[in-house]
Amino acid sequence: MSIYRIFILSIVLIKILYLISILRLKFGVIEDKETIKNHNKTLLFVSEVMMYILLLIVFSPMIHGEVRVGLVEKEIFFVLGIIGLLHTLHDGLFA
Repeated sequence: MSIYRIFILSIVLIKILYLISILRLKFGVIEDKETIKNHNKTLLFVSEVMMYILLLIVFSPMIHGEVRVGLVEKEIFFVLGIIGLLHTLHDGLFA
């Protein structure tokens, strides 16, 4: 497995951890809500920075020629889009 794929999978893992944490917070499974809110902010920050780095890698102007997005990347971008949309809707509608 390449470093690129490990990087993509780590972004997805962090986003999934963030969503699980949000759900646990929403349904009152967690007792120390302030600590979890701080962890959520950190998870969100790290995942967003990693997604921006991924976009810079994929669409870098240093790489000449066509941008090729394979099936794996396409699926992961799709999942990241869904997770990002859920996050945006959560912040906008339920904040």
